[in-house]
Amino acid sequence: MHTRNTLVCFLVGALCHLVTVPVPLAPASLFGIFSIPNITYVYDDVPAIERNAYVTQATTPWTALFTERDFWGNVLAWASSHKSYRPITSLTYRLQVLWGGGKAGVGSASVKRSLHAFNVLLFGIVCSCFYSVCARLESLTRQPGREYRAQTFQTLSYTVSLLAGLLFATHPIHTEAVACLVGRCELLSGLFFLLSLSAHGRARDAATTTTTTTTSSTTFSTTITIVAWRVCSATLAFIAMLCKEQGVTVLAVWILHDLLQHASRIRAKLFRRSRFQWIRSVVADLLPYHVPTLLLLFACLRFRLWMSGDYAPTIFTKTENPAAASNNPTTRMLTFTYVNAYSMWMLLYPRWLCVDWALGSIPLVEEYSDSRLLLVVGMLALLCWTLWRWLSSSMFLLMATSEEDREDKEDKEDREDKEDREDREKLASRSLLGLFGMILMIVVYLPAMNIFFYVGFVVAERVLFLPSMGYAIWASVLLHELFQYIAPVRLAAASATPTLSTPTSTSTTSTTSTTSTTSTTTTTSSTTTL
Repeated sequence: MHTRNTLVCFLVGALCHLVTVPVPLAPASLFGIFSIPNITYVYDDVPAIERNAYVTQATTPWTALFTERDFWGNVLAWASSHKSYRPITSLTYRLQVLWGGGKAGVGSASVKRSLHAFNVLLFGIVCSCFYSVCARLESLTRQPGREYRAQTFQTLSYTVSLLAGLLFATHPIHTEAVACLVGRCELLSGLFFLLSLSAHGRARDAATTTTTTTTSSTTFSTTITIVAWRVCSATLAFIAMLCKEQGVTVLAVWILHDLLQHASRIRAKLFRRSRFQWIRSVVADLLPYHVPTLLLLFACLRFRLWMSGDYAPTIFTKTENPAAASNNPTTRMLTFTYVNAYSMWMLLYPRWLCVDWALGSIPLVEEYSDSRLLLVVGMLALLCWTLWRWLSSSMFLLMATSEEDREDKEDKEDREDKEDREDREKLASRSLLGLFGMILMIVVYLPAMNIFFYVGFVVAERVLFLPSMGYAIWASVLLHELFQYIAPVRLAAASATPTLSTPTSTSTTSTTSTTSTTSTTTTTSSTTTL
């Protein structure tokens, strides 16, 4: 089933972008009057690929992409540089363009189609990896705490994971990341982001296995496995950062993943724990393991700052980021708050999309009375409501009582109570998964929030590529809970609807009779039989 679902997510993600412009892969006959006769580079594709000598010319050293040049071909140390250090993405452009003829062939339709085909293929692979990660997370929250529930959890289908994978594959917000060639930064970063998270999960699974083994040879081999997976996950995280800076946030998601795993293991305990004891156990379990993670995060950020000449771009032009160029701190704060809420709103309702949000596309928010701030209040209310709901639901999973365990052992509980408690535990498992998705959506978007440093755009849809992963999980859990709520209501309404039926006879002679006496006799005999 997992192989089938993975293949479905790959095909859906790839097929959704076969006809995207500006470089469609499908035959022109599919477009009819909307066909594009002249395929060309657009917007950021021009400086990043077509005019970048370190991409189109074989005489330029490829090592310069890793040592001194930014994503646009400028010197990283220059004050005019945007400090976009993405050498692996630029290297993929270079290999494809040089394979197609270098500077002479960079303008050919075949090179442009190959560049776009790589994006489409890469997006399909990312969709498959995303479903695999979601399935693993969903399985992680289903670890049974009692023996009689093991069979139930093993037979459950991965509905939420499949729904999240399909939602991620078909979301319109990904159009810019796939159609525009510079969106490969997000695609490569997202791929290594997911691979790093998956490798980290393997390392944690191996570490959990070590605590249950006593043989020295088994412990030694498991330790080697843990070290290998941790080195692999750290390497993949560093590569994700070299594809795009946002990829370094996977190190923070490691910690979030381990919190989810720790919360899922709590139900296996047979004694009651207070909130303070649970927090203390979390710190004792995760802090020693993640001290190297924090050091690695600091090292990655320090390396990134060193490559930029030990300083980040302090300000952008009014065209690139109008709020950052404003002299009024209130205007900057309100505008950035609204822009961040609007970005999250585009994930929920992607109706108005644009490839270039710049200058006056979103006017500055200068007063507290601006009606657009209602969107900020609404998004905060939605996030806080889901946070409160899922936290309160997951507390059933985190707080196992010894009284219930004694009842299980003595078989004093009724069947309805057992089923009700199992339903609550399933809801708690989904709540943990929804919390993971919501926090993931926020954490990976932090570098683009204009909080730590200013960014060179107002709104960029391709920057929402990684946050859309968390959104897909978050929305899928909400949709699944909504369906679980609506289905019983509709079933109860259908069963309460009166239906006309004709009494039937249990004998062959009574079926031909149409008198009321025969019907009454048949009904009486049927009642006696029951």
